Amino acid sequence: MVMLSRLVELGGFPEMRGHEFFTAYLHLLETHSYTYSANSEEKDPYAGELLQLTRCVFQTPAVSHTHFEPIHLSQMFECVCTLGGSDVKLGAEVTESLCLLFGFLLSGAVVYESAALLRRQRVTEVCRTLTRTVGTEHQAECAEGFLKVALKAEAAVVVQKAGDGETAAKKSCKSAPKLMSKTTETSAAEGDMRAGSDVWAVVNSRLEELLTFLISDGPETKQTLCALEGLALILHLAALCSAPTSSSPLLWLPSETLGRSLKSCQAVLERGPLPASNQDYFQSAVRATVRVLDSVLYLTSKYTPTETNIPDSLFAVHP
Repeated sequence: MVMLSRLVELGGFPEMRGHEFFTAYLHLLETHSYTYSANSEEKDPYAGELLQLTRCVFQTPAVSHTHFEPIHLSQMFECVCTLGGSDVKLGAEVTESLCLLFGFLLSGAVVYESAALLRRQRVTEVCRTLTRTVGTEHQAECAEGFLKVALKAEAAVVVQKAGDGETAAKKSCKSAPKLMSKTTETSAAEGDMRAGSDVWAVVNSRLEELLTFLISDGPETKQTLCALEGLALILHLAALCSAPTSSSPLLWLPSETLGRSLKSCQAVLERGPLPASNQDYFQSAVRATVRVLDSVLYLTSKYTPTETNIPDSLFAVHP
């Protein structure tokens, strides 16, 4: 792998040997052996070489989708989706490599050229599997990375469609001014990611499940802490993907949902053990709460004063 990385760095991807490369590369991904032990100091089996090779081939400005045969990209797409959605222990290096590959595959239209609907459904299916693990003790290693990639890809599609709609609307308005109000309503609906993104609809559904669990009056358990961390992750993804991308910002979460998120943090801290009795639990809960607050503040900064109806008192989520 070191030699391959060096060859790619020096002369670019060997397109004439593409079949041999992908056969060997996919074999490495599919047959990796990672023995996990909480007390083990053993490094990942590839000692960073797999990740380095992945970056050399799929994350350099000189390499694009056009350097690879569609059949090889399709094979890699299926391999990445299968491994990423599996419950196999992957390890940090393989996980990062898979997330990088997933991002590369979704960054261009090549992977969707044939059977586009089936490919999109495959992405949604994998993300649904990963989303089910968010907020549990056994969250999938690829969950955050895959969801971030998929959400950004779908957001880009929504923004592009909105841009095309705005262009068409401007042309229409010159000849038909009466259509302006109808066009505005349509654009607003298209900007809601819960309707515009299949993956976000899945993630949002999981968010509602976690909020319902956290606000319930049940006793505090380890699952409560996992659910709070899952909530923090989902809000972080929303904040991360809501970076300004167009003149028409996308709506990821309404202020009502953000308010309930803060209430859930408040409920967990109030019901939880005192810091002196269980310091580890308390510190973990506070860290997750800070992440939630950070995301909420970022998301609400995009709202106008009339759109933000979160009571100021909720920002004081101390026990």
